[in-house]
Amino acid sequence: MTTFADQPYYEVNREERHFGFLFMASLIMDAQHRPELIAYINKTAGSTLDHRHLDVYAEVSLFRDYWNKLGDSAAYEPETGRRRRRIIEAMLLEMGDIDLGAIDTEDVFWTGAPGSKLFYPGKWSKERIEAAETRLGITDRKLWRLRWLCNAKPDILIEDPSGMVFIEVKVESGFGQGQDGYQQEKTQDDIVKIGRRIIPAMAMKQPILTSLTLNGNGLRWSEVLRIMTGASVAGPGADMIMRHLRAMPTSPITAVAPVQP
Repeated sequence: MTTFADQPYYEVNREERHFGFLFMASLIMDAQHRPELIAYINKTAGSTLDHRHLDVYAEVSLFRDYWNKLGDSAAYEPETGRRRRRIIEAMLLEMGDIDLGAIDTEDVFWTGAPGSKLFYPGKWSKERIEAAETRLGITDRKLWRLRWLCNAKPDILIEDPSGMVFIEVKVESGFGQGQDGYQQEKTQDDIVKIGRRIIPAMAMKQPILTSLTLNGNGLRWSEVLRIMTGASVAGPGADMIMRHLRAMPTSPITAVAPVQP
């Protein structure tokens, strides 16, 4: 009878998020290696993170969560509508060459007809985006790009009181592209561009984008493993973390991942 390989799952696991979570766990739990890991990030990304004062996040949905703080979506008080409009106006202004009056005429911005509830950009209808861009002569997929950045979730965010570093974790896949023109790297740039305009916590800092890959231009898994094995393994769960990381696939697949938010 034919069966799968007789191996424990950690030896065949290829899920990039799993390895990203292990990297995060090391940053959070392992005080012994944290200074050198952060020093490596700073040297590679050009950041100035302080290893003594860090917040670490996974699957970061900044725009969704800050949008939620604008007000109760169900009650939708007038002030909630005004706050939402100011955010959408700021997004459109930052994208450039979009008439703000279009908010009052194009249904893409609303849950129903214009004048109902202003809709979160991550939920804008694809069909309505296409129609609005055509009618308004919008170029460079600007409404699409707002939808994409509001649906994007950078793998890891590390921040301290003065800086923040977004890390995209890759093992076998490349950066995603989609049939509608979606490009993951462009979306990451837009996250920083729009975020610095409408999120005060980003505007006061210097956001930096980098990646953690097997052989890319940013952070590399080989150096992360070297740092983590350079001294005795320490901290709860450290044995499991190192066992899983050492079993990571070592031959990257360079094909672009067909991923689109």
